[in-house]
Amino acid sequence: MKISELKRFDPVDYLDSYEDIELFLEAAMTGGGGAEHIKQAFITAERARLKLDDQPSLNDLIAEAVFKVLSTRQIVTA
Repeated sequence: MKISELKRFDPVDYLDSYEDIELFLEAAMTGGGGAEHIKQAFITAERARLKLDDQPSLNDLIAEAVFKVLSTRQIVTA
């Protein structure tokens, strides 16, 4: 196979549901990639959301992912 025949990888091709997008955002926020990584994940999530039919807002998906991340962390007190 020639390089020119290869398709460029796009994670949007694999985000086929709102649950997939939520999990993608959750992974981006817990993966330790930093602000730029999370920003790119939000952009990718928005592109994926736009390809789906009955679109909840990106803010709703982000809020759900943030809630899941924060609710699974243990609170450490000194």
